[in-house]
Amino acid sequence: MHYLDTIVPNQLYAQDPELRQQAETLEALFDDKLGVATRNWAYYYAIQQPWSILAAWSKGISWMEKVKSAIAFPVSTKIIKQKYNLTLEGKEAAVQDIREVFTIVEQKLNSGQQYLVGDCFSSTDITFAALASLVLRPEHHPFYDSRLAKLPAEMVALVEELRATPAGELVMRMYREHRPVGANGRSPLQY
Repeated sequence: MHYLDTIVPNQLYAQDPELRQQAETLEALFDDKLGVATRNWAYYYAIQQPWSILAAWSKGISWMEKVKSAIAFPVSTKIIKQKYNLTLEGKEAAVQDIREVFTIVEQKLNSGQQYLVGDCFSSTDITFAALASLVLRPEHHPFYDSRLAKLPAEMVALVEELRATPAGELVMRMYREHRPVGANGRSPLQY
């Protein structure tokens, strides 16, 4: 993000030291808590259909790598379940962490701010939107499908709950305004 700040036309980090500190504190929270929680939440559901994970991991690799992946896959899923605590309790803890971070973001937005730090689009907005996108599935995301029909009802309930919050609305707006789909069908990041 710091490198990107040096090459884009509009700065992503505030020059004001206090605002920059706020940005870095929020980004650390998002990286350490939200990113981990959304990953664990998504893996919990994905691991219920392990062969869909294998299919996703096998895209774009040679047939020999696909065979090796299929052979190693049962051990890999066991390791993933243990490493990320993919249990019902682990999923519920992840949901609690996601809601806590969303509450913190909502508190920042309660003062009528349109952005998390300062009065313009910044690295903090990018970080939050990127890490929350796994659970929100916004339109214009280059990977996640925003249609919820294929997801389990329990996942859909959380997605819809979070989309309706001020924090969720921020993410949806960030993708709508800063990642519109171009004529070529791609989602270029706009500044």
